[in-house]
Amino acid sequence: MSSTNPNLTSWERTQNAADNGKRAEYIAGLEALANILKTHPEIPLPYDGRVVGLGFLFTGHRAALDAAARVIGCSWTDAAKTGSRCVHLEGRLHGLKLLLTGYPDKVNGPVPSEDREPAGLVA
Repeated sequence: MSSTNPNLTSWERTQNAADNGKRAEYIAGLEALANILKTHPEIPLPYDGRVVGLGFLFTGHRAALDAAARVIGCSWTDAAKTGSRCVHLEGRLHGLKLLLTGYPDKVNGPVPSEDREPAGLVA
């Protein structure tokens, strides 16, 4: 997300501006790891992303979480526990398990419940 995204809090805009270099390094690390896993089948797959979701934490507006879910483009299910006030969406991007998490005091918008799917996200 760019530092001009209106859905980010001022703290997130500051962090994103400071983390641009770290973000590029992180992505390079993911790409390098993917290449290593492709060429070395003797290395087991990581636990995170296979058994538990690779987690993304949203502390800004609910729109940022919803936008990320749409961009990723996989099917999402509501993984919030009964009575939880958190937003938890689980999905799979090919064989990679993902988890999007937001907190209602920091994520604006309705919290999904057992009776209602997150609007427009669950296929």
